[in-house]
Amino acid sequence: MKPLRLLAWMVLSLSACACARFGENSQRARMQALPSIRQTLADAMPRFDNQQWPAAAWWNQFDNPALSRLIETALAGNPDLKAAEARLRQSQAMVDSQAAELYPTVDANISFSAQRFSANSTQAKLAGENFRQLLITPLILRYHLDFWGRD
Repeated sequence: MKPLRLLAWMVLSLSACACARFGENSQRARMQALPSIRQTLADAMPRFDNQQWPAAAWWNQFDNPALSRLIETALAGNPDLKAAEARLRQSQAMVDSQAAELYPTVDANISFSAQRFSANSTQAKLAGENFRQLLITPLILRYHLDFWGRD
């Protein structure tokens, strides 16, 4: 009777795992391809079509030290697009690692420990004894059940 009960529990637990439904169309943040600066400025200001584009340090032509300081501070404190994309990928990896905890996991574990009590121990019953322990967990199945829809 005992093997039949064990088999019934295994079938029940495997069928419960098979009922998990995971979304296939996940909405992920993506970096869009940026148009070239020439195209962007040409679309925004058609008067620049036949002229030279402004220089990289265009603010220097105004001879205003406050404006120069302001723009240099802004450029030093702002990440470029590659850094922003790297931060986006890093945050997406963190989201994926947190979401991975919701998926079923299968694991196994083996541990061994040895202990020896001193012959001069205050516990006379265990004095000079050696103990060895081998623990084997052949299968660990974990699954996060979301009964109330909080996750």
